[in-house]
Amino acid sequence: MKSIHTWLLLAITVCVLLSPLSALPKAADDKNAAAAAATLQNNANEQDPDRDDDAKAKDINEATDSAKQATASKKADTAVNLKKVTTVRLQNATTKKVEKLPISDYIYGVVAGECPMSYADEALKAQIVAAHTYTLHCIGQNKDRDYDLSTDPQTSQNYVDKKTAFSRWGKNATAYDQRLKKLISAVGTEVITYKGAPILAVYHAISAGKTETSKNVWGHAYSYLQSVNSVGDKLSSGYLSTVKLSYEEVTEKLSGVSATAEQIATGKIDRSDAGNVLKITSGKNVFSGGVVAQALGLRSQNFDMAIKNKEITFTVRGYGHQCGMSQNGANFMANEGCDYKTILKHYYSGVTLENYS
Repeated sequence: MKSIHTWLLLAITVCVLLSPLSALPKAADDKNAAAAAATLQNNANEQDPDRDDDAKAKDINEATDSAKQATASKKADTAVNLKKVTTVRLQNATTKKVEKLPISDYIYGVVAGECPMSYADEALKAQIVAAHTYTLHCIGQNKDRDYDLSTDPQTSQNYVDKKTAFSRWGKNATAYDQRLKKLISAVGTEVITYKGAPILAVYHAISAGKTETSKNVWGHAYSYLQSVNSVGDKLSSGYLSTVKLSYEEVTEKLSGVSATAEQIATGKIDRSDAGNVLKITSGKNVFSGGVVAQALGLRSQNFDMAIKNKEITFTVRGYGHQCGMSQNGANFMANEGCDYKTILKHYYSGVTLENYS
């Protein structure tokens, strides 16, 4: 999930399309959720018509989220018993062949592909549980497809096979192999749930010091994907990056979204509380901050611009979509003495950790 492609437009597709950052509800689910929200809101208004709009809006969001989770859980229970799933259907992104792997082997490959083994044990455990949870979520969503997940890191979790992992680990391969297997065994079948269903356990490399809400990233609000502090990310060597482009280069890169360097440089910027650029408005034209960042090859949509001599210098904070668990932030917390349960409950609000078997 470290690929830049995993935090923007690809992330807007449903999990059926195998994006590791999406799995958004289908239209019918949204209608059911909306109906539930409307019922709750009408009841709330009748009971207390003087409540302020923010309180009413909160009720609507909570009811909508609850209805979505209930629908997802019901579908998962009737379509596939996730508690009994032991294998994953993995499509090779190159050959398009599909093979069945034990989930533990797949999780091994995901953690090997996603995290350096220099990370603390508790951070790796958090990654194992998040990856396992995301995997089950996708298996439930993809029951009617020929495969559950892909090896393409741009559209799924970053999986590597054991041979590749050993090659990367070099002389430490045997020790890392034994350590990772031990950590996977230690957490067992533990997953992250909300309202009884495995959550959309998205994660990213480095936040800008505060994670982003799912609403601001993909337009869908999930109660467990809220903005939380992740101060350890600011200490990461990869926290800041810089990209310098001429006006001509910027305009060329943004041609696909019909934007110009002048519009981006002089437009009005709207930011989220986490600091991400949500949109840039130039006259009647509105450009998504995420789309602009992707087109320009920036590591995140949390950026500032300095303009001089028809050149724009982009100073970028963080790496990835910045929603859910920060991998670097998790490692910082682990080194500060937090266990994996504390880490996961920090990044995923109001969730439960349970043995899903």
